[in-house]
This record gives sequence, C-alpha cells and structure tokens, in this order.
Amino acid sequence: MINIRLFTPKDLPAIKKVLAEADLSYPNIEYRDFWVAEQDNQIVGVLQLENKINYSFLSSLGVFTQNQNQGIASKMLQNLMDNASKDVYLYTIIPRFFEKHGFKIALPPPFIPPRSRFDCMNCEREKCVCMVKKAKDKL
Repeated sequence: MINIRLFTPKDLPAIKKVLAEADLSYPNIEYRDFWVAEQDNQIVGVLQLENKINYSFLSSLGVFTQNQNQGIASKMLQNLMDNASKDVYLYTIIPRFFEKHGFKIALPPPFIPPRSRFDCMNCEREKCVCMVKKAKDKL
C-alpha cells in the first residue's frame, strides 16, 4: 500500500536520493513543499509542489527506478490534483504521462518560474514543454 504525506526534515536524505537518481536535482533547489510516497515505511517517490497566490507549480515528481511502473507517480499526481484548488503548471520532457492526468501543453505564462531556474544543462530542451491543468478542469 502506498501512503502519501508531507515530508519531514528526516526525509531529506531519501528525497535527495530520489531526485539524484531521477536526474531532477538542480542548483539552488529549495528543500521545502515536498510530498513523499511511502511503501513498507520506505520512501519510494517524491513530489514538490510550490503553492503561490494564484497558481501552483509542480517542480519535481520522481520515483526510484526499482519502484517505477507500479503507478506510484500516478497516485501521487492524482492525490495532488484531488486537493488542488489552483491551476497547476509544470515543465516536462514526458508530456504523454501528464496528458493522461488531464494536463495540457501551454505557452509558459510570465508568472511561473523560468526554465533557467532548473539549470537544464542535460535536459532535452527540444522536448521540454510547459503544461497546465486548470483548477476548473478537475470538476
């Protein structure tokens, strides 16, 4: 069974490990606003959601390689969206995954963090898109 909860400071080593393995670490990352997915009392996935005044920004969603293809990321994302009251934006190189959850490709609005914040040096820029799921779409 998967348990999804807000992180605590004791979770930081596992969060950093998931982010490193999933190639989601970037300089100047702020270790706050994380949710963790636990299975058998072990962290298997992480999600970082920055809540702003008028929107939310999904900064990271990653699962340990050995725990992938078990629906953990989908469950974390569904949990997030079930509780979202604002539009949720993100950048991704795997848009098909997010489209399955109702996200749509969009031009990045000027108020979300710029891609440069994430230092996407090894990222496949030509595949990177901005996506959004509007709060009204969850009805």
